[in-house]
Amino acid sequence: MAKIVRELDFGDSSDRTELVMRRCAVVTAQPSVKGDAYAGSSQPWPEQIYQVLKAAKVRQMSYVPDAGHTKLINLFIADPGITTNVLTTEEEGIAIAAGAWLGGQRSVVKFTPSL
Repeated sequence: MAKIVRELDFGDSSDRTELVMRRCAVVTAQPSVKGDAYAGSSQPWPEQIYQVLKAAKVRQMSYVPDAGHTKLINLFIADPGITTNVLTTEEEGIAIAAGAWLGGQRSVVKFTPSL
């Protein structure tokens, strides 16, 4: 999942009520070729994603509990510098992320994939 990471710039917006972050990390899922790790890395994908988001100064992480993402969730829970929020639906996380952004913090909402 951390195979392709790039930063997008949505321009300079001085309107703090606009609920779009100017910058965000885009993580694109790639098929695994090394079991739990992705091509080009010896680290498991949860650690790769955690490190990318930590480097991006994410301070809040909201999630709906999901057994498939337990390792990633536990990395965020163990970090005292990041506030984690347990959700009942992902939609709740959008409101939390918007509030965090308005308060000057970066936030991420972990969505559970459905295929």
